[in-house]
Amino acid sequence: MKSLRWMLAGVILCAMAVAVRADDKKPDKPSSDKADYAKLVVGTWEATKVDSKDKDNAPVTVGSIAEFTKDGKIKATVKRGAKEEVHEATYKVDGDKITLTVPKTNDSPEKNITLTIKKLNDSELTIVDDEGNTIEWKRKKGS
Repeated sequence: MKSLRWMLAGVILCAMAVAVRADDKKPDKPSSDKADYAKLVVGTWEATKVDSKDKDNAPVTVGSIAEFTKDGKIKATVKRGAKEEVHEATYKVDGDKITLTVPKTNDSPEKNITLTIKKLNDSELTIVDDEGNTIEWKRKKGS
């Protein structure tokens, strides 16, 4: 009976050691789809929904187009009524963050804008900017 207890205690200790050791393992590569965000974001996107706190000064409007290129550039065409504004910047994807670097102009200094990816797959992109504006995009066909 005594040997049975010792054997049971040994089995429990081994099981605990295996469980603790399993918790120590770190994944070899980043988990989830975030590793593919840099590749998935490349293409042409059309804004389908804009949820902005300030409707009159939303960063983009429904129907606006954003083109992310493989070489880290973005070109956005924003429609405001009958006018179209074209903006260019560079971007970098790090995890679920996209950092846009808008170059200096005569009117403003260089500016960094951080976007948080809430959803990204082959056909949909949802981002939230650092002012809390949420923008939903659909991938344009052929991009």
